[in-house]
Amino acid sequence: MKITLEGTGELKNYMGEDQHPLDLNDNAIIADLLPVIEERWGTIFPAHFWNWKKHQFRGPVVVVINDVPIKDLNKQLSEGDRVQLVKALVGG
Repeated sequence: MKITLEGTGELKNYMGEDQHPLDLNDNAIIADLLPVIEERWGTIFPAHFWNWKKHQFRGPVVVVINDVPIKDLNKQLSEGDRVQLVKALVGG
């Protein structure tokens, strides 16, 4: 299946301005994106974004699929999905 991945905000500084088309298995879930992200951008992301030992983002990175925030990394992806990675702002 083909999806589009893009970083927003600060993540865009490391992933680039463009959308990144990805080809995934037909039964892919959000968690299946983590190895792809690590392979392409893991060495580019600074330590405050990416945990190299755990192979995942540090802090609150929200996955948004087709403009809907998703919390479950086991959520099934679908052909043509637009997936955005959003670094949530924290504080008060």
